[in-house]
Amino acid sequence: MDKDLVIYGAGGMGKECVWIAEDNQLDLKLKAFYDDNKEISSCSGIPSSELLNQNCFILVSVAEPKNKQKIVLQLKEAYRFSNLISNSAQIHKSSKLGLGCIVGFECIISVDVQVSNHCLINARTIIGHDSILGNFVSLMYNVSISGNVSIGEGTLIGTGAVILPNIKIGKWCKIGAGAVVTKDIPDYSVVVGVPGKIIKQIAIHE
Repeated sequence: MDKDLVIYGAGGMGKECVWIAEDNQLDLKLKAFYDDNKEISSCSGIPSSELLNQNCFILVSVAEPKNKQKIVLQLKEAYRFSNLISNSAQIHKSSKLGLGCIVGFECIISVDVQVSNHCLINARTIIGHDSILGNFVSLMYNVSISGNVSIGEGTLIGTGAVILPNIKIGKWCKIGAGAVVTKDIPDYSVVVGVPGKIIKQIAIHE
């Protein structure tokens, strides 16, 4: 039996979710969008709703981790969250996903991976064995994460980045597109380049 789904956020990630929802592993039926911008009447042909329906499952389709966390904290007491997983994604049976996760087209999640709540794993991303993702991690397109990697809460990893094996990346980091991370990265770091280098520290209040 289909479960009714409302997507919170009618931006670019919301549009990506429309396509995933058309053919998904969890028998979700996309009913509507909700967005704080009341001028948005629809997203990719799906109507926007002025109110969130508490009978529906909610998915927050926001890629920026801090913004997503803020929205989730506002909703968590009153609404039920759902995952959204593409039928073309491959997830080993030993791996575990939390709530509110998005797994895009042709992603591979290998053996004994732990994905926490409200993570974004965008199209063609690969996560190697025994890796751990904290809450609100966002992995953009074509990210390659090797085995036994740990990624802290709220970290965003840009398109095409590569994380080598046995690396620990701290919380609320930003890893630039195309970067190759070859060593552990402390909390609140911004990393770019090949090999990846820390170019600044993010102030905690940012």
